[in-house]
Amino acid sequence: MAHFRWNIRRTVLHTILEKHFKDFVENYESKYTEECGRYGLERITAVVEEYLKCGDYHEGVARVKCTNPECNHDFFVPFSCKQLQFNSHWHGIIIEGGFDSRGNFIFIPIYALDKMTEYFRRRVIRFFLDKELITKAFASNLLSWKNYGFSIDASLRLYGSDDKTRESIAQYLVRPPLTFK
Repeated sequence: MAHFRWNIRRTVLHTILEKHFKDFVENYESKYTEECGRYGLERITAVVEEYLKCGDYHEGVARVKCTNPECNHDFFVPFSCKQLQFNSHWHGIIIEGGFDSRGNFIFIPIYALDKMTEYFRRRVIRFFLDKELITKAFASNLLSWKNYGFSIDASLRLYGSDDKTRESIAQYLVRPPLTFK
């Protein structure tokens, strides 16, 4: 008998991992090790397997009951992943300015992070849509969300003479963009 998954919280990431993670693991050695290193593939696999259990009724449920005497409604909700804090992110170094024709650096501070964030969010959704990982209806739904979870952090500044910080940041940037805390 097939294992039927009763889910209410399946995400795009669940779908991607369910469809492609096995292939990723099977081909990691030949396709990715040279470029990315091993990065604890066993740990990544264990975390992904735990993440895929999130929202699965077979993994446990909590009963939610309305205490209002007029309502008395109750329902079951599958357990979430309290032990897993998924944090997909992208690292980058952006120069605040540029050089003029005489070689002088002109400082142009980065501002309007809310507009940059919105642009990035739309590009990510378009990428998933173009790869047919989500439907047009789901993309439209994602674009309608008020609190969508995208952000840009420009709080760290690198200065030209700070070699130690520049090296530390460069080492951090080569980490994979998907991490599990």
